[in-house]
Amino acid sequence: KLISRAARFARGDFGEKLRGYEEQILQAIRQKQEEAEEQDAASVERIKAGYAAFLTATEEKARKIHDYAVKRREEDYAAACGAMEAAGDPQGCAAAAEMFERLGEYADCQERAAQCRAKAEQLRQEAERLAREEAERKAAARAKVRSRRKAKAKKAGIITLTTLVAAIAIFIVVIRVILPNQRLSNAQSLFESGNYEEAIDAFRALDDKKLSEEKLDECYAAIIAAAQNEENAGTAVRMLRLIPETYYTGPNHLDAVYVYADKLLENEDWDEASTLCSTYMDITGEDISQYKNYAMARAAMEVEDYVSAIDAFAAIGTLDFRDTQEQLSNTYYLFVTAGDLQISLEDAVTALEAAVELANLETTAHPAAGADFVEDAEEKIAFYTGLMDCTGTYQCYQKELTDGTITTEDVGYRVTLSFYVENGYPKLVFDCSLFHDTTVYDSVVVYTYSEPYTYNTFADNSEGGIEHIAFSSTEAMLDGDTFSNTYFFRK
Repeated sequence: KLISRAARFARGDFGEKLRGYEEQILQAIRQKQEEAEEQDAASVERIKAGYAAFLTATEEKARKIHDYAVKRREEDYAAACGAMEAAGDPQGCAAAAEMFERLGEYADCQERAAQCRAKAEQLRQEAERLAREEAERKAAARAKVRSRRKAKAKKAGIITLTTLVAAIAIFIVVIRVILPNQRLSNAQSLFESGNYEEAIDAFRALDDKKLSEEKLDECYAAIIAAAQNEENAGTAVRMLRLIPETYYTGPNHLDAVYVYADKLLENEDWDEASTLCSTYMDITGEDISQYKNYAMARAAMEVEDYVSAIDAFAAIGTLDFRDTQEQLSNTYYLFVTAGDLQISLEDAVTALEAAVELANLETTAHPAAGADFVEDAEEKIAFYTGLMDCTGTYQCYQKELTDGTITTEDVGYRVTLSFYVENGYPKLVFDCSLFHDTTVYDSVVVYTYSEPYTYNTFADNSEGGIEHIAFSSTEAMLDGDTFSNTYFFRK
């Protein structure tokens, strides 16, 4: 539009140019229009051809669906007819009627559905009639049976009463005489065969409580006698456990308690033995504390509580009870050599001397003097006694050679030596804080059994530079960086 308007007003060559441009533009537009029309015509032809193919395919698919529906309806009709013919009860007829009704107006489906409904109702009514007739027949039969029973019962009334009286008499005899005798016989057989556990249960089940208690006491006495003669302590204890605790705490049963306590001690059931004795003493007031104290002492030994064991053995009051002398001797020795307590030298020597004395003491219960540990105990006694003499404070001196004469000078240093025993080993406590900031050393003294005793390398010598110390009851010598051989310590 703009070029056409400009051409109308232009003059000369410029006007001719504009009109030439206008003609070229129009020519290009007409050419694009013709091309678009040709393309539209081609698209229409393609669409028509595709639509025709679509219609053909759709018609084929619709035909197949129709054929399948016709075939399926014929099959459903045939199945409904089969169900109608096979139906022999109301439920079957109703199911066939529903199959025909689902087919709608096809063929004679509505007529056949009505026939099935009618047949179902007819069969239901027939079933109800037959049920009523069967119920009436059964009621008549029951009435006839009741009538016969009444007649027979009336006729046999006197005979039945006599029979009942006789049956009751027989029942009483069986319950009160025959069965109790049979139970007693069975229990006695179990007892005599040594089956004490089942015999106890059988005697307890007797109706005659007095007889039951007598037989149980007899059974308990037999168990105690058998257990006393049983060499296997474990077997004996299992037998004695069959007897209730109330029996042992009863009057005049102290001998049974002694047997039970002895077997428990032989079987090393220390806690159970202690409990038995405590219970018996609490209830009866009888004194069987020797058994209890022995059990407590052996239990304490097992857990390495040797102090409690010594106290419990001492509470027995005699060395002749079982192997008290031997056990107490061992306990004194173990108190020093196996206990984890820190014991003073004096207590260690006292305990070892008691152990040796008891081991060498000849008594009725311990006729052969001596024990395996005696030699070791005597060596320890001598060693510990020597260490006791070394306990104390040592003063430091320095030796000097002046004009051919050796002189000693007190340099003012002090060390303190003390000892204790742990697990049988003497340990030196070396306190040098009086001349140095070093902490107290603590380690094991080497067994030399003679002076001078040697205390080996310290675990940490970084503070004082002391590697080891030799000492006696009068002097001590420290070896290390701090002290040379010109220094010595005198007690």
